[in-house]
Amino acid sequence: MPLTEPNQPVVHEDLSDAMTVIDVADKPFTTMVPKGKKPENTIFFDPVDKQQDARLGGVIDGTAVDRTATANPAANRGKIGGRIQVFQRDLGVGFIALSANDPAGISDEYLNGVDMKLSETKGDMELTFLSEQESRDSDGSAASDLTRGVGSWVNSDAPVDTAATVPAAFRTASAQIQTPASATAFTRANLDTLIQGSHTASGGKMVKLNGFLTPSLLNRVQSFFTEFTPTASELPLARYSQDGASDTMKHAVTRYINAFGQVDIMPSQYLGGQRSYTGTSGLGASTTNTDATVTLDAAFMDYMGKPGIQVGMRVYGTGIPAGATVASVTSSTVFELSAAATATGTPTLYFGEIMHGHFLDMKYFQLRPTLPPGHTELPLDGSGKHGFIRAIGGLQCTNPTVHARVTTRAAAES
Repeated sequence: MPLTEPNQPVVHEDLSDAMTVIDVADKPFTTMVPKGKKPENTIFFDPVDKQQDARLGGVIDGTAVDRTATANPAANRGKIGGRIQVFQRDLGVGFIALSANDPAGISDEYLNGVDMKLSETKGDMELTFLSEQESRDSDGSAASDLTRGVGSWVNSDAPVDTAATVPAAFRTASAQIQTPASATAFTRANLDTLIQGSHTASGGKMVKLNGFLTPSLLNRVQSFFTEFTPTASELPLARYSQDGASDTMKHAVTRYINAFGQVDIMPSQYLGGQRSYTGTSGLGASTTNTDATVTLDAAFMDYMGKPGIQVGMRVYGTGIPAGATVASVTSSTVFELSAAATATGTPTLYFGEIMHGHFLDMKYFQLRPTLPPGHTELPLDGSGKHGFIRAIGGLQCTNPTVHARVTTRAAAES
């Protein structure tokens, strides 16, 4: 619905001319990710290769090469596929709201809306790229093209989208995917394991990772270095870092280095993208014992008004078997589980895993921009000004093996 005079929240009454804009959050991933070449189609591929393992042994002097036993130097070669996605926000301002009103703090309602929608579109991109969304081909009607989010790139399982393939040799090792019961159950040993796993996968190099963490996980990581208890009978003590000539007490860890690599730690408000469609309250549903069909009380839609359920999504709730996923989607309210329900009832269901942290070597990610975020104004029709912000692009990862993530699977944890 466009902005019209009756629904304009601020007119120039006894109000200040200063408008406070509350941004959701910065978009560090979208800002930092390298920009790759423009895709030539909705699906794109990158060739990848992997060295064979080192070996022991020698060759006897004078031994001839057995041509029939020569090794294929491209035995570990493959290709990794990704897809593009359209990101769009629409806006409209009615002719009265555009020309007759003088809203506080705004000189041009339409231009202000363009700036706002540009920022919101970038937020959509950040949320998508950091989510566990799986890539998907459009069917031209109910399903749109989707790009693969970091949570699905950093995955030891075979991708649901088999056309945009990730060969087994290039998937993330399961040891680099930590699944504690909650963010507060994550330990320093878990963090060291993730860094060491990335070090091993990178061929023994000192890795440099960027850690995108939810506030709860970031607070947990901070606690590894800022508080300790000398004995069980004493109160906890806090550690601070302070320059001798400074009166500033530093109680924050923004970079952690161990023998295997370093992590630059930053908070993100955009993790857990798929769950954001329904929040942490879940969705009511009906299940039948020994039956895989699940019916939701309300349609599960994404922000574009398309069905939000995706094949491969994990499903949690009473009567849902552990590890169950969405096997197929009938409609926005009906889907099939990968395993039959174990109870008849009306449980509250949760979809997708809860992403708490990504530990990424950013040089292996690329944003493939077909169309950078930009504004298009629609032709005038007398009703006011209307337009849209549109961006088209896909996220590609040319080496999923070196990354790590922290995922919790407790159904109601936010």
